[in-house]
Amino acid sequence: MGLAALLAACGGGGPSGQVVEVDGFAGLAAADEPFAATVGRDILGNGGGAADAAVAMYFTMAVTLPSRAGLGGGGVCIVFDREEEAGEVIDFRPKTTPGGGVVPGSTRGMAVLHARRGSQRWEYLLSRAENRGRFSATYSRALIRDIETGQAKLRGDAETARILLGPEGALPREGDKLEQLELVTVISGIRREGAGYFYAGPFAQRLAEASSLAGAAMTTDDVRGYTPQVAEAIKVPVGSHTAFFAPQPAYGGTAGALIWSLLTELRDYGAASAEERATLLAAASGTALGAPAAGGNGGAVGLAATQGVFDQGELQRLKASYRPEPAGFAGPGAATSEGAGFVVADQWGTAVACSFTMNGLFGSGRTARGTGLLLAAEARGKAGPTSPVILANEHNGEFFFAASAGGGAAGVAALSTVMLEAVAAERPLPEAVERGRVQASPPDGTVLIESGLSAGERAALAAQGLQVVPVDRLGRVNALHCPRGLRRDPEACQVVSDPRGWGLARRAE
Repeated sequence: MGLAALLAACGGGGPSGQVVEVDGFAGLAAADEPFAATVGRDILGNGGGAADAAVAMYFTMAVTLPSRAGLGGGGVCIVFDREEEAGEVIDFRPKTTPGGGVVPGSTRGMAVLHARRGSQRWEYLLSRAENRGRFSATYSRALIRDIETGQAKLRGDAETARILLGPEGALPREGDKLEQLELVTVISGIRREGAGYFYAGPFAQRLAEASSLAGAAMTTDDVRGYTPQVAEAIKVPVGSHTAFFAPQPAYGGTAGALIWSLLTELRDYGAASAEERATLLAAASGTALGAPAAGGNGGAVGLAATQGVFDQGELQRLKASYRPEPAGFAGPGAATSEGAGFVVADQWGTAVACSFTMNGLFGSGRTARGTGLLLAAEARGKAGPTSPVILANEHNGEFFFAASAGGGAAGVAALSTVMLEAVAAERPLPEAVERGRVQASPPDGTVLIESGLSAGERAALAAQGLQVVPVDRLGRVNALHCPRGLRRDPEACQVVSDPRGWGLARRAE
């Protein structure tokens, strides 16, 4: 990344562009929060590119879904630029300070994205979130469900409870007005002055002091010194195309790349029956996510036997080509999905897929007093954000597929399943997203399965000696798929937000 681009990003702003109504197809957007998806559609429909829509969608989610994508958190985005015919990763995970504070990364991450790829004015893009928060924000179903789940954490901090639960401490209802005036004031400052307002001005000192008073010590220098990273993506061949995953330390990019390779290079997932696919997914996720190769209990032994579906020599070759996930990240046992994300592609074929995290639902549960900013939790081995994926052709710039998923190993398994079903098995995207999911669960060797898995698929897993554990859901995915290429056949493109959540998918025309 050039120094000039980074400095421009840190101060906000970017190349100017016109806001014009598009005639015909304008793009696709899906997000874990419905207002964000609608904003993305509107930006695309008024001449904006994918990066413009992504910036507007993120800041809207910071208002409407602070439980998973608040200004106090961070994330990772993969961008495919159709002009450069290349993919890149922007990593802006929240950074833990020596004093236990967590410096937010999202504002500077979005500024870097805008400076490198945006065309419309920064002020215009952020005005959507500011206006939503100031005049018309309501509790969506997505936020209400998170509050119901995390209310004990919210009640542990008086400032957080005041903002998200109200003065009486009662649970809000869907459609109730969501008032976050202090947070909106911060977004207003970022809109006017760029990311420099957040990281370089007096607000940096206010944030550091308020965070320290909340028990998460950080200094002004900690805030000012935060810098996102731009890196090359992990590249995996998919025929004549390339799949782009986020490299470490983002979670799951290595595993997702390996799952794809295992089930396309060593085994033909697309040609397998539904029952065989369940076993293949268990074996591949167990291998890629670190399942034990042997063990003393039936589950672990069964899982090792299932991994025998792969040629061991080729398996070792593939595994050697990927670095293992870094120590300190959570194992894949959790079936939760505490992150959030979105995917967006514009009419010209540029695409952005992002995943966000607060390092736990509602982060630390503490709010920096006077800012409205919910503080992220320390990472401490938690997995997140989960790597998104983009599939495109580096030779002609054509875009085909993008997906994001939240929440550690469950997200990795969910994203891999959707991509394999849609791309390798060539199933319609809605069917690929709705398909029952399977995830190996080290260290005990069990396999988590969604309750909707068919009897035949369960029997196939049991025949391998696996101990299966039913769960309600495994991950949540937002995805878009253009089987023939977005520019070649935009009418064939499909976009889906996972029915396991409460997000929304929109086509801009």
